[in-house]
Amino acid sequence: GGGKVPPVVAPLLRVMRQLRSPEIGVPITVSQLSRLSVPSMLLRLARRGLIYFALQIALHLGLATDLVVEEWAVQTIVAGADLSDEALFESLVARLKQHAVSFASASATAWKLGRQALAKMLLNHETRASEQVPLMITLGDDRQALVKACDSKDSDLVHLALLHLLRRHPPLDLAVMCKKLPLAVSLLLAYVRHRDPESLPEMLNALERPHEAAHEALRAACEASDPARRKRMLENLHKAHSGSKNEAIKAMALAAKDEALVIECQFELENSASGLQMGDLQGASAAETVRLCYRHNQHKRGAKLAKDIKMTEKLFCAVKVDGLAEGSDWMELDRLSKEKKTPPIGWAPFVKACYANRRVDEALKYAARIPDMTQRVELCVWMERYREAAQAAASVRDVELLGVIRARASAPTDLAFIDNLIADCSQ
Repeated sequence: GGGKVPPVVAPLLRVMRQLRSPEIGVPITVSQLSRLSVPSMLLRLARRGLIYFALQIALHLGLATDLVVEEWAVQTIVAGADLSDEALFESLVARLKQHAVSFASASATAWKLGRQALAKMLLNHETRASEQVPLMITLGDDRQALVKACDSKDSDLVHLALLHLLRRHPPLDLAVMCKKLPLAVSLLLAYVRHRDPESLPEMLNALERPHEAAHEALRAACEASDPARRKRMLENLHKAHSGSKNEAIKAMALAAKDEALVIECQFELENSASGLQMGDLQGASAAETVRLCYRHNQHKRGAKLAKDIKMTEKLFCAVKVDGLAEGSDWMELDRLSKEKKTPPIGWAPFVKACYANRRVDEALKYAARIPDMTQRVELCVWMERYREAAQAAASVRDVELLGVIRARASAPTDLAFIDNLIADCSQ
């Protein structure tokens, strides 16, 4: 019909008339253009050098001009072989900023043509980090690429930069490069912790974070399933950090050395003690290890470990008592009880260790040495030895305590015995 052309179609028809003109020479139908798309047509025109014409079409149709302007920049660089980098840069930068387009393709073209300085100058004006960072890596501007990636706060982009740079730099060098970039450092450490945890302490040292380095080395050693490897890792930790001026790190190094000595003692004990197999003592504490040395009649070995790791006198005495009682070494236990007038841990642990190993006679022998009658009575009652408890109470003529003991006893013979003592003490 003779109706009007829809307003949306009218500008397109004008464009197609221009395209078919002899100067342009692109006879194209509406359906062909819709399949090709107008931006693709604009790029083809720009690549034929028809920059101004392509720009006019884009403005006429209300489309973005960035593709055309980017293509103009590329052509300007290709054609400007005899111009200096500065001159070319000046002619490009104002136009590119005016149209708010990406500098990345122009920079990439300069780089391909061997104009590194121009490529870097253009790239420094790129505002989109996602465009800028990959190209900076290509240009070998690694540190700047990392800085820009971190400035963008885009962790995916920082990851991408780190993964590319790991191909080019040893991890330790890359860590130093990241030093003042917290986001890059944390992502690099997370990557290394996952991929190569053993190298993490060394990396933390390179980042001047010795406390974390010592902590990571200790954690890695504790997680090692093979005791020989764990011992080696602990020894390395001690070697690396024992000279530290930081008290916390020094303490950690000392703890690592002690643990390595414990593992060594466990190896020796497993090899020499009958009834033990390799791996039986894995994970045992220092105190448990010393106790097992005394239980398996390896007294010198236990004493040496306790001395090497500076075990406290009280703890050493307590584990020795338990170990000797478990090993039924009553003569040695008796000898230990006579080393001092009163053992550093008192007599109660001797009584309990003997009783736990079914030697009530030995337990009573040590109970009789307790000077505090209340404690002596309590232990005798705990062992259900009511007569001995009553005798202890009667020796200090404590009728009230005898009444308490009588209330706990139930055997008729025990009750009669206690009643006699109460009668004696009441006179």
